[in-house]
Amino acid sequence: GDKRCGPYERGSLAFELCAGGKRLLTNCGPGDAFGEEWRQALRSRGALGVLTLDNVEPTKSKEAGSDTVITAVNGQGVILEGVHSGYKKRFNAVYRRRLLLHKNGLVLQGEDWITFTRDMRTKKETPRECVIRFHIHPDAKAEISRTGSIVLSFKDEKSSSAWMFNCGSGKITLEDSVYTGGGVIKATKQIVITVKIRRETEKIRWALQYSAAPAGAPEKTFEEAEENIPLEKDMIGN
Repeated sequence: GDKRCGPYERGSLAFELCAGGKRLLTNCGPGDAFGEEWRQALRSRGALGVLTLDNVEPTKSKEAGSDTVITAVNGQGVILEGVHSGYKKRFNAVYRRRLLLHKNGLVLQGEDWITFTRDMRTKKETPRECVIRFHIHPDAKAEISRTGSIVLSFKDEKSSSAWMFNCGSGKITLEDSVYTGGGVIKATKQIVITVKIRRETEKIRWALQYSAAPAGAPEKTFEEAEENIPLEKDMIGN
């Protein structure tokens, strides 16, 4: 049988983000109405907005999938955390994502990391890079600022309000994408973070902050909230 993940397993740890009732970050949408090639392409993890290793799809196994925990963090906000094991069979790797939405709703911080559960030298295959994609809804626009941040705003808004996307490591680029919601293919953009794999744990931190938020999002928010999050060690190891 087909050992590849189904559409829901492939999208494990994916998320969409709305601001003011409007979609800002999304996936590429369904491709069923546009033929088999489109259907397969838009079922890939890259189209769903989650981390991929060497553009390889995860395998389907009893371990593939995710466990998620939602926790209110003392005065900070809400954390969504999950683990996906679909790369364990091929690469001995586990993917983990943690999202923190600040209580004011103006800052979303994220950590994506890949951990190799055995010594990298013992694996038959060693991936060269991990890529994280954030697809932007076509009702929003994106541009690169002079400082290298990605600036997101809604096309129908005349105000200067915007969302600033920054990444703490890796190479960040703005690339073409598509959105097929509503049965029509629309051109849009995607934020792409590319990180070369050099360690047994590679962690990518990123943040999306509304321009009206207080200057300087807290740098140690995750560390300060760590004791309030149930981080069982076997959550990654299993």
